[in-house]
Amino acid sequence: MKPIRYVPAKVQLKAYIRKRAFVESTSNNWQSATDDLLVLEQAVKEAQLTARQLFIIKKYCFDEWLQHEIAYELHVSQPSVSRTYNRAVSKIQAVFNKWEKMERSL
Repeated sequence: MKPIRYVPAKVQLKAYIRKRAFVESTSNNWQSATDDLLVLEQAVKEAQLTARQLFIIKKYCFDEWLQHEIAYELHVSQPSVSRTYNRAVSKIQAVFNKWEKMERSL
């Protein structure tokens, strides 16, 4: 069975997504990129993010909005968006860490 790739512990979600997009655009290995996105999608589901956290992750990471643009849309401050984003990334990272720990125990 193919091992699951994990987001490196200290890498932000946005940097990871951009790296995967770069790898996908510079190689013909679309299957690997698809697998990574499916794993990421499962981690996001398991992290049980709030609707606001999902909105911020989607806009910031995939739609490439700036934090102040998201703040304007949500009628909150930019630091509030930053805190919410960081909490969401921490939840997702905790899922990856849990999976890695489970894989090591096998």
